[in-house]
Amino acid sequence: GLRAVARCADIRSSAITPVFDCIMKLPRHDLLLQSTALLTVGRYADWLACVPDQVIPVLSYVVSFLQERRLQSVAALSFQRICLACPAHLAGYATHFLRVYQSCCGEWNIAESECDQVINGFGCVFRHVPTTTLDSLVSTLRVFARDDIAAVNAFKAALQPSTPHQSLQSPWAKQLASCFRRLGTLIRSFLPQRGEETYVSKCGGEDPRAALVREWWKELALPFLSSFSSLPRDVVEQLCRFCRKALLSCQPSLQVVLPEICDQLIAIFSRPGQQHPALLSILSCVVRAYSRAGSAVPSDVQGVLLQALLSMSMAALPCIESACTGAMVDEADL
Repeated sequence: GLRAVARCADIRSSAITPVFDCIMKLPRHDLLLQSTALLTVGRYADWLACVPDQVIPVLSYVVSFLQERRLQSVAALSFQRICLACPAHLAGYATHFLRVYQSCCGEWNIAESECDQVINGFGCVFRHVPTTTLDSLVSTLRVFARDDIAAVNAFKAALQPSTPHQSLQSPWAKQLASCFRRLGTLIRSFLPQRGEETYVSKCGGEDPRAALVREWWKELALPFLSSFSSLPRDVVEQLCRFCRKALLSCQPSLQVVLPEICDQLIAIFSRPGQQHPALLSILSCVVRAYSRAGSAVPSDVQGVLLQALLSMSMAALPCIESACTGAMVDEADL
């Protein structure tokens, strides 16, 4: 009943405080009861935003159930809803969020979809800190991505010519795919979304997003794209999604790195055995990013980009003829 009337209730009402107090005192051993309680907390996240002194206790209560495998899905959903509703009250808890994230990826071992919800939650908090700049967002993103970047770099050894590619098979493939999935979710969640382009860089010089894309493209994506044809399918899918999220999340700053990315993609497409249909999903993002940034690109660079895209499209023709990879390529990409 409480969940059903959540949208009808006056969020300014003081009646919500005893509700949260009662929920947090419910017996923890009753999993069905706690599942309902966690969903109720999530539905009343907007009310919680009006009771600042309750935000941290309630969020801590929710986080405690991320450790319970049978309640992780509802706990992750409530965590995300509270973060989306109460970013102003959570701005000073970056260190705590980092510990939660590391636990989700490690000892708690929560499912990937639930981990995405947790990342989306604290990503929203960091984007809404009043003093946030692009530089601080990118710096925080690097801290959260540190462990996954280290893991991806460790897997590079398996791509050396002297090492059999079978070493990238399961379970290593699953771990590598999970790293790329988390990195893609991190970059999408931390960087400004469409309509939030009020952030500025206070350090001057190059947009920090451009530097981030250039670095991650060169160090993380390119080594695996260059060995595309030998990668397991789940790694291919998550690698492509990581590249797409990175390119789309950094569109406003991409004009300085697009020519470099185009040249490297052309080289990959042109290599024998590398005409993998999934590369079209990345090509689609490059075309979309270029078309949206077109007016901001100097005319001489536009010519180079157009020629690069034309060459890349020609190289992609073998892929178009065999584009039947389900979730990785859709009609929009073609």
